[in-house]
Amino acid sequence: MNKEEKVNLLTAWLAEVVAEKKAHDEPCAVTFLSANEVQMSETVNGSMPTNKVYPGNPLKSLLRTIVKCYYADEEKHWLEMVATEYAELPDEPDELEKVYSPALCPEHIYHALRELKALVADN
Repeated sequence: MNKEEKVNLLTAWLAEVVAEKKAHDEPCAVTFLSANEVQMSETVNGSMPTNKVYPGNPLKSLLRTIVKCYYADEEKHWLEMVATEYAELPDEPDELEKVYSPALCPEHIYHALRELKALVADN
């Protein structure tokens, strides 16, 4: 997952969260000052902005814990399901992983875990 995809994913959620705030009828601005500091303004033209420093990334830590806990087992389960349901594909897990497609067993949780793993990667 590239930087733009990560930003789009998180911004979509942030927009929803900000819009749910009670009595929120004015625009809000967030300026990213560094990797752990932001400046927030509840109204663009009228209030003093607030700087906030975030020493850690708790959401990323939580998501990494989920991925670490479930990814390997769900990957194995997905590979087994694909090998069973799609006889025309290679049987070997290493070969099957090379032809990965979210269209194979599309409802499987492995696809979501793959996205989360890409989101929390350090690259």
